[in-house]
Amino acid sequence: MTKINLRWDKFRDVVIRKRIPFYFFEDDQRFQIAASDGGFEYECVIIKDSEKLAAKEFETNYKPQASDYDEVQRRLLQEILASSYQSNAILGKLSSLADINRNILSIYNEITRFRAVYSASVSSFSTASSPTDVFTIQGSDKRITKIKRVEINPTTTVSLTAQTVELSLIKRQSLNSGGTSQSISPVPHDSGYPHAYCQVKYYTANPSSLGTAVGKIRSSRENVLLSLNPPPIIWRFDDSNPVVLRSSLESLCVNLNTVSITNDSFAISIEWEEQ
Repeated sequence: MTKINLRWDKFRDVVIRKRIPFYFFEDDQRFQIAASDGGFEYECVIIKDSEKLAAKEFETNYKPQASDYDEVQRRLLQEILASSYQSNAILGKLSSLADINRNILSIYNEITRFRAVYSASVSSFSTASSPTDVFTIQGSDKRITKIKRVEINPTTTVSLTAQTVELSLIKRQSLNSGGTSQSISPVPHDSGYPHAYCQVKYYTANPSSLGTAVGKIRSSRENVLLSLNPPPIIWRFDDSNPVVLRSSLESLCVNLNTVSITNDSFAISIEWEEQ
């Protein structure tokens, strides 16, 4: 993380006009303001007595938009409880509560920018007749899950005629039940990451009951000759607008819209972050 200290006018131009979320601490003498954007951490200190115009402008026009110290501290404590594997290393360097208070913004930015990334995949499986949900990732009550990428590969080499493949990516607010499924072990992208909290599985027999759908996030209809190894269907979600699962009741599901495929076989993989 690269730290950049800016005067108020520069901080305002870079951070506020780009609509980067920012946070502040206030005491009798100063405003301390900070924001993170990618690999950069911007900081600004406004001394109330010597920078009265800047202090007045921030307090009148921008302070209501910011998260104040109490809110940052509350969220920091939540992150500490939920992310002890990272926060212990950070907080272990601080000798007292006063150190935490003085460095609250930097600590918060350090913890919240930490992302543990995982993947899970199945190389080949056959679906049920009139398939519905064939692959799901279930969120967690202990982490926020952000889906980054889903890839679906039809892999059969038997069919010599073109077939229609219909795919939907459905977000659900309650879980499927029944059916025959197999769990897939998540693989961390870094050995320093903790175990994943999300659960991933694929179905070889349809769920007997589908969870309540929030809606279809992506859909694709392809008429493909499966024996020619058609290109994969890939859905990507960038960091600014990922698909977010916030509880263990939420899931993201690959669905085949009850369209049966002769001699079907699929490889599916998914990549996600837990924060």
